[in-house]
Amino acid sequence: ERFAPGIASLLDQLDLVLPEAERRRFAQAVEAHRGRGIEAGLARRLAGLPYLSPACEVIAVADQVGTEVVTAGRTYFALDAQLHLGRLRGLLERASPRNHWERIALAGLYEDLVEEHRRLTVQAFASSLDQLQGVDVDALQATVLAWLQRAVAGFGRWQRLLAELDRQSGTDLAMLSVAVRSLALLDASQAEAA
Repeated sequence: ERFAPGIASLLDQLDLVLPEAERRRFAQAVEAHRGRGIEAGLARRLAGLPYLSPACEVIAVADQVGTEVVTAGRTYFALDAQLHLGRLRGLLERASPRNHWERIALAGLYEDLVEEHRRLTVQAFASSLDQLQGVDVDALQATVLAWLQRAVAGFGRWQRLLAELDRQSGTDLAMLSVAVRSLALLDASQAEAA
């Protein structure tokens, strides 16, 4: 009851919410389903399945900051793109735990990543990014990047860490732990208070 209307609203308007690269992936998924003979509405719903989990986070943000789900979604996905969280999620998902304990640790890191993404989205709204409701979703990307560079303590360190991860031939649990911990150190409230 709590999530269904917001999920429906967000999934119906993904074209207005997702950054360009993600919109292309979504459109390609829709076309792939259509190519299999699936009717347009169902193809769109199937292509939207990967966004169900983030939709719940977007709804939680919208509730917390008191805004429309689509407005919260635009900022949430803009931050996702500018922080390159998809790369980190991919590394967590592709990690091969050697035992039960590492599997639990990876699940915890994934939960921490989701929580930090939500926290930063809420901070973005506290920093007046919610006033950009009418701004084109692609223009919002540049605005979010400028906000990260100007107002978020630790953003430069985060970018260096991602670059270092990209140079590695592989990742392990320790590296992923450091990456998620570094995400937790990003903080707009400290930078803006200074």
